[in-house]
Amino acid sequence: MAKTARIPFNDKKLVQLALTAQPVYPRYFGVEVCHDGTPRTLPSVGGITYNVQIGDSAFGWVADHIEPGVSLSFPSSKSSQQKALNHYACIGNTATLISGAAKGTKGVIVGHHGGVEHVMVDFPQSQLKKMTYDDKVLIESWGMGLASVIHSDITFHNIDPRLASKLFKQDAQKKIHVSVTTTVGGELMGSGLGSMDASSGDFDIQTADPKCVKKYNLDCMRLGDVVCIDNFIHAYGWSYQTGHVTFGVIVHGDSFLSGHGPGVATICSGPKKAFIIEEKQNANIGKHLLCGIYR
Repeated sequence: MAKTARIPFNDKKLVQLALTAQPVYPRYFGVEVCHDGTPRTLPSVGGITYNVQIGDSAFGWVADHIEPGVSLSFPSSKSSQQKALNHYACIGNTATLISGAAKGTKGVIVGHHGGVEHVMVDFPQSQLKKMTYDDKVLIESWGMGLASVIHSDITFHNIDPRLASKLFKQDAQKKIHVSVTTTVGGELMGSGLGSMDASSGDFDIQTADPKCVKKYNLDCMRLGDVVCIDNFIHAYGWSYQTGHVTFGVIVHGDSFLSGHGPGVATICSGPKKAFIIEEKQNANIGKHLLCGIYR
């Protein structure tokens, strides 16, 4: 195995900001018709979720788009604050409860979900039943604008520099080494495509085709897994482009809806030749952040 070292980042130049948010009530969408024509009414996005956390399977829940841990938002009447929350809160940032019975409890940002504009945070499960939807959370934002000082053709997104330094290493030839649980064919990407603002939110791996689910071992995915999307570039929105790869984190569970499935929040993208990709079963952010089942 090649000897690797830390990638030189511009992290000392990045601005650190305080953000506040509140747990958001779970959304109810009523009866929805699934990709097989079956009508279903299921738990979905939002909420203080007691039994779904980072490291758990992204499949098998009697739910649709289920989000791990605590989903945060800002009152819908404050659209500018909501947009700032979703852009500035990066995976790996520290989050602290600053009110309520669990005041002082620390957690970590583990993803954000486009469309509903939620930010998800992992708190110790022992504290979840002390929380209410009136609690407030302080996020120590750090990471927007992260870049390598020597890899100008590689972009980083939505990730705390401390986590980026753990997930991405470089060798003597300046090749970037990264571990993923699986590499997904870009042809499977669905909901979220067309967005010009891919630094907030996610895009979904379509799971309606059982043969593709088996081919890419999609049903083995866990929340928090780091995955590679083949032939995709994320520099200015998500685009299918051969010769490029995008790395992301699984941020929400599977879906029964057409064009949907587990959500991927981008953390890095660039030319495929710049990376050495190794598939490892335990390539999950929870292992590095000591959260979820890894706590």
